[in-house]
Amino acid sequence: MSICRDMFVGAHPRLAVAHAGAGEAVLFLHGIGGHRANWAPQLPAVAERFHAIAPDMRGYGDSEDGPLDFDLLADDIETILDAFSVTRGHLVGLSFGGWVALAFARRHPDRLASLVLCGTQPGPGRSSDADRAAFVRARLGPLDGSKSLEERARAGAAAMAGRRAPAAVIGSLAASMGALRRESYLKAVEAASTFDSATATAAVRMPTLMLAGEDDRLSTVTAVRALRDAIPNAELAVLPETGHLMNIENPGAFNAVVTGFLGRVAARAAAA
Repeated sequence: MSICRDMFVGAHPRLAVAHAGAGEAVLFLHGIGGHRANWAPQLPAVAERFHAIAPDMRGYGDSEDGPLDFDLLADDIETILDAFSVTRGHLVGLSFGGWVALAFARRHPDRLASLVLCGTQPGPGRSSDADRAAFVRARLGPLDGSKSLEERARAGAAAMAGRRAPAAVIGSLAASMGALRRESYLKAVEAASTFDSATATAAVRMPTLMLAGEDDRLSTVTAVRALRDAIPNAELAVLPETGHLMNIENPGAFNAVVTGFLGRVAARAAAA
């Protein structure tokens, strides 16, 4: 089994990165309430064939803070790829991380071998003002000052988990949300409220896999399918009895689907 290593790359901000394995690079992007440790169930499995890389986004985990918008987050991905001398890699993004992956695809399509978008729905950028305001209110729930941080994190985790998620999974999700930095989270919510996925998907021509959790109440199967329909030839896989943070809740099925897709993409590229 490959050893997972931590390092810092870039400057202003410095970005914390966990990585393992060798070969084609697969970069994992966490969600708006996460950090790089969320991908602990994936890195060893993917590292058996690929170079698996999981960063903390700016303002999250051990990465330094700074201004935050999707162009800057896309620039951070480029910084990470350059640090590992990666010309073209694969991106796996969960929810908000999927939007970051799309933003990178819009700016640097030539540097992507494939995309995997997990629990990622169309962005609210073209919605009405009322719908965008509702989007922000829903995601500011973890900052509700009437409850303790532990209560807020556990409530948010329970809302994102599938109906049959064991207590250990909810505890893991709650720990992730409890580590959020308030100001970074606010900046991420503000950026997310204006994200225009329609513009981003217009640039997607690389092989793309969409993953949806059958029990996901935040990004429903219908919503994920709507984004899939905007991307030519994108595949869709639905993980049964699984909620929003599918990689933590159902890692065996998640890893099998993702590594299978990456293997097929690599095989087709080698044959060509």
